[in-house]
Amino acid sequence: MSDLLHDLNLVRKLLPDIVRSKYYIRAKKGNFIDLWLTTVQNFQDKECLVMGKKSLSFNDVDRVSNQIANYLLSLGIKPKDTVCIMMENSPEFICTILGVAKVGAIGALLNYNLRVNPVLVIFENPFSSAIQSIHSNLKQTFENLQFTLFNTENDLFNEEGFLINSFLSNKILKSISSRPVKEELRINSHFGEPYMYIYTSGTTGLPKAAVVPHAKAFSAAFLYSSNFSVQSTDRIYNCLPLYHSSGLLIGFGFTVRNGSTMIISKKFSATSFWKECCESKATVVMVNPY
Repeated sequence: MSDLLHDLNLVRKLLPDIVRSKYYIRAKKGNFIDLWLTTVQNFQDKECLVMGKKSLSFNDVDRVSNQIANYLLSLGIKPKDTVCIMMENSPEFICTILGVAKVGAIGALLNYNLRVNPVLVIFENPFSSAIQSIHSNLKQTFENLQFTLFNTENDLFNEEGFLINSFLSNKILKSISSRPVKEELRINSHFGEPYMYIYTSGTTGLPKAAVVPHAKAFSAAFLYSSNFSVQSTDRIYNCLPLYHSSGLLIGFGFTVRNGSTMIISKKFSATSFWKECCESKATVVMVNPY
């Protein structure tokens, strides 16, 4: 009986969001960025992302994602383009995927453990050839690739460049405007359109793209938040890969849906897991049980 009451209560919580999602899909309106911007307006200076000693408020994350969006526009990225993102877990990952979506482009989330052959399979796909945002220690993966990168003046691999030390003062973004990009850029990126591609192992063992529409990201954020009763006061410890659906759609979904704080760990570590949970004052933990 208690299980039935729990299920009925969950349906009651989710029904308004399900109806809204179906309406947006049919009306071809709304996207995940709209939900994010509403959350930013509601929580502004509240802590949004934490990793080690780095802490970013909702306003901080939104400002940096605006800088990334403007930077992408300066490179010629346009709506419906695909932007390959190959990064380790970090606040920069979140800022990048938001920046990509703000210009109406689609993020292709690459597993940073992939090496040359699987990466080539992805890049040879016709819809996956825009730009890569990558971590410095992944340089060796790309040294032998016959693939044109956008000119970034080598800052992506510079010791003081992109994603190294203080992200907010890196050489690429410090001179880029943080003004919001035009909303019309994402007018056609509605609920039924792709928000990102998440790569899974295909039948050949090589990466195969799974399309994640804005509606799925929206649904994941609301469904899991309601199911686990996550609140804005919660602190979510997330050591799952952000290039996977659990780490990003659910983990960051808690933050976007509720205004929760997400504590990002580079990866799961049995030796430091409990220490990091305690030091970060986590109230919710996301970890692969297998």
